[in-house]
Amino acid sequence: MEGQLGQNIISIEDLWNGKRFLGELVVNRSLKIVAANQTACDLLEYTEEELDEKPLAELCTKALDTKTLLDNLFTKGVTDRSERAEAEWITAKGKKLSLLLEFTLVTNGNYLLVSFLDHTDCLKKDEQIDFLGSVIDTIRNIQIASAKEMTQKKMLQHFCSYLHRRRKYRAVWIVIISPEGKVSDFAESGLGLFPMEEITRDGSYSNCIQQAVANKKVFVTNDPIVYCNNCTLASIFGNTSCMTARLELLDRFYGVINVHLSPTQISQSEQDLIQSVSKDISLVLHSYEVEETRKEAEKEKEKARKMKSDFIALASHQLRTPLTTLREGISILLDELAGELNEEQRDFILALKRNSDRIDNVVSSILTLQKIETGMYAFNMQKISLEELF
Repeated sequence: MEGQLGQNIISIEDLWNGKRFLGELVVNRSLKIVAANQTACDLLEYTEEELDEKPLAELCTKALDTKTLLDNLFTKGVTDRSERAEAEWITAKGKKLSLLLEFTLVTNGNYLLVSFLDHTDCLKKDEQIDFLGSVIDTIRNIQIASAKEMTQKKMLQHFCSYLHRRRKYRAVWIVIISPEGKVSDFAESGLGLFPMEEITRDGSYSNCIQQAVANKKVFVTNDPIVYCNNCTLASIFGNTSCMTARLELLDRFYGVINVHLSPTQISQSEQDLIQSVSKDISLVLHSYEVEETRKEAEKEKEKARKMKSDFIALASHQLRTPLTTLREGISILLDELAGELNEEQRDFILALKRNSDRIDNVVSSILTLQKIETGMYAFNMQKISLEELF
C-alpha cells in the first residue's frame, strides 16, 4: 500500500529504511492512517488495505490523549521532533495491546510517523544512557582529580573498579602499550590474586590483545578455553565470554580494555557501550599525555632559563672583574698619580673612560634585566607628574 504519502511525498521503503521497531504507521493531519509496514499489519492483525484511511481513534482506546499529543506536534511543526506516549490498542481480533509509541514529524511536518517500541529494548537503552551519563560524570571527576595529580595508574584502576561494579562484569582489565610495543601500565578489577604480568609474559600478547591491536572493532570471544588457550585467564574465566576494545584517539594507540561477562550479556548494544567507554578512557589518557608533554616542556623551559641566567651571571662577572681594574687604572692616570699628562695623552685616556663607562652600563643593564626576569628586582611604584620629567 503506497497511499497518498507514497504517491505525493516519499516512498514507504525509503522512510522505513534502517528502522528497528515492532511496527510503524504513517498518519496525516486528519489522524487517518495513510501507510503501514508489514510488521505493523501483523502486530495489529489487519491487512494493508484494511488500515488504509482508517481513523487512528478506532484502533487506539486512548484516542483522546493520543490526539492531543499529535495535535501538539502538528502545531509545533518541527520536522524530526519526537514524542513518546503509552497507549492501548485493539487488534482486528479484539486483542488489547499496551504499546509504547514514538511520534515523529516527517516530510516537512505534513505527516506523522507512529512507531511501536519494544518496552524491553527501551528500558535497556535508558539504562545504557544512564550508565553513559555516569561514565561522563566519572570522566569529569577523573579530569578534576588529574589536575590534583592523580596518577595514571589510579585513574585506570578507578575505571576498572567502576565498570566492574556498575555493569556487573565478572572482571575488567586494562593494558597500556607504549609506542615501542611494550606494556607500560595496567590495572584490573575482579581478577583477585591473578598477576596481570601473566597476560603479557615473555613479551607476547594474549589472543584477545592481538585481535584488538589488529582490528578497529570490538573483539568478542564466546569460548575463551578454545580460542584463547595461550592465555592463563582462559582457565579462570572459561565459562564466560569476553570483549576487547582498542584504546585509541587521533590515530594514537594507547592499549586495550577487556571485560569478562556472561554469554547472555553479549549483544550489539553492549559492544557499542564498551566501544564508547573505550573512547572515553582514550580521551582521559590523551589528557594525561598532553599534561605530561606540557610538564616536560615546562622543565625544558626552566632548564633553558637557568642556563641563560647562569651564563649572564658568569659573563657579567668575567666582564666586571677586568673592567673594574681598567676603570681604576684610568682613574689613576687621570688623577696624574702616575705622572703628569699632556693634552693629547689626556684626550686618549678620556676616550678610554667613556668606552669603559659604556661597557659598565651595558653590564649593569643586563644584570638588571636578569633580576626582573627572575623576580628578584624590587620595584618602587609611585605616582609622579610627567611635567617633572621634562
